[in-house]
Amino acid sequence: MKFLIVIFILFLPQTSFSETYHSESYVISVISTCEEGNVTCDAVQFEMKEIKSGNVSQQIGSTVHSLCKDAVTPCRFLGYEFSIDDRHYFLSEIGTLQITNSQGEHIISESGEWQYE
Repeated sequence: MKFLIVIFILFLPQTSFSETYHSESYVISVISTCEEGNVTCDAVQFEMKEIKSGNVSQQIGSTVHSLCKDAVTPCRFLGYEFSIDDRHYFLSEIGTLQITNSQGEHIISESGEWQYE
């Protein structure tokens, strides 16, 4: 019986995954709670820690994709986006963090690394 339970648990679909982005100024944990197989996700949880101040913020954001030739279907995964107060954050899949204000003006851009858990 225990054997069957272990096999059942191993083959359960994973409904969330996490990864962490590390840069000079930030550590950002990303947890996607969307079902496996969804191309886009509007239920991505972010926990961002500013290294200098130690401030921690939490927010819900989404995935960002380029569009296919039909200009409707999402194609290539580009990264994640979320907003806190009047700042917009974009974390690219290649490890670039870009922060802009509510007027779209560039505030910061820095490189970091992803760690997958």
